Amino acid sequence: RLNGIKYFEKPPLQYWATAVAFLTFGENEWAARLWPALTGFLGALLIGWVGARTWGPQVGKLAGFILATSLAYFMAGQYLTLDMGLCFFFTCALTFFIIVQDEATSERARTRWMLLVWAGLAAATLSKGLVGIVLPGLALGLYIALAWDIRLVGRLAILPGMIVFLVIAAPWFVFVQDRNPEFLQFFFIREHFERFTLPEHKRPGPWWYFIPILLVGTMPWTPVVLSAIGRSVMAAIRQRGAAERPTLNVDLLLLVWTATVFVFFSVSRSKLPAYVLPILPPLALLAARRIANFGS
Repeated sequence: RLNGIKYFEKPPLQYWATAVAFLTFGENEWAARLWPALTGFLGALLIGWVGARTWGPQVGKLAGFILATSLAYFMAGQYLTLDMGLCFFFTCALTFFIIVQDEATSERARTRWMLLVWAGLAAATLSKGLVGIVLPGLALGLYIALAWDIRLVGRLAILPGMIVFLVIAAPWFVFVQDRNPEFLQFFFIREHFERFTLPEHKRPGPWWYFIPILLVGTMPWTPVVLSAIGRSVMAAIRQRGAAERPTLNVDLLLLVWTATVFVFFSVSRSKLPAYVLPILPPLALLAARRIANFGS
C-alpha cells in the first residue's frame, strides 16, 4: 500500500529491506536510504573482488575504487530509488558468470556459481520486475552468439537454474495475483510493455539521451573509460579471431553487457538518468585494466 492505496508498480524486495531497516533503526532518512547505500557499497566490493580474482590485486583495487568514485554511482548510492539495488544484483550475475567461464574454475564449482547467477537474476526481478531477467538474458545470449562457443551453453545450468529462479522470484507474484486479480494486467502490461513502448509516462528522450549522462556520470574517469572501450573492442576482435580461443572472452563480455543495457534503454519510450547505472560496473573493470596495463 502507498497511503492506503494498492501499489503494484514495482516488486517488493527493496520495500521489504526498508521495512527491516525501519524496524531496526527507526523511521528516519538514514534507514530509508540504507538499502541503496549498502547495495552500492557491496557492488563496489564485488567488482573489486572479481577484478582481483581474474586479473590480480592491482586491477581489483582499481576497479572497486573507480566504481565507488564515479559520479553517477556515488550519487545513486544516496538516492532513494530502486536502481542501485537492481545494479547490484546485475553485478552479481555478471561477476559470477565471469567466474563460471574462468578455466581455473572446476566443473563442480561452475554449477554452484551458475546457480548464484540465477539467484542474482531472481533478486533483480524482485527488485524491479522483468528487466531483472530480460536484460541479463539478452546480454548473455548475445555474448554466447558472438563468442560462438557451444561449451558456454552447457555451463548455463538451465534446468536447475530455472528452478532456483522460480523458487526465489515466483511466490510473491503468485500470491499477489491470487489476492488481486488486477495485478498481472497492471504490472506486466502497463508497467512493463506499455512503459517501454508508449510515451504515456511522459519521460521521453532522443536516442542519444544517455550519452551525455554517461560522459558526466563516469567522471572523473571519463577519459580512461573511453580509452578502455576502444582498447577492449580491439582486444575482443583479436581474441575472437584467434585460432586457439580461451573459454572466456572477457573484453567481449563486458562490452556486450554495456552495449545491451545502453541500447535497451535508449530505444525505450520512457527514460530516466539512473536507468544506465548497470553499465558502470563493467566500465569500471575495463578502466581498471586499462590503467593497470597503461603503456603496454
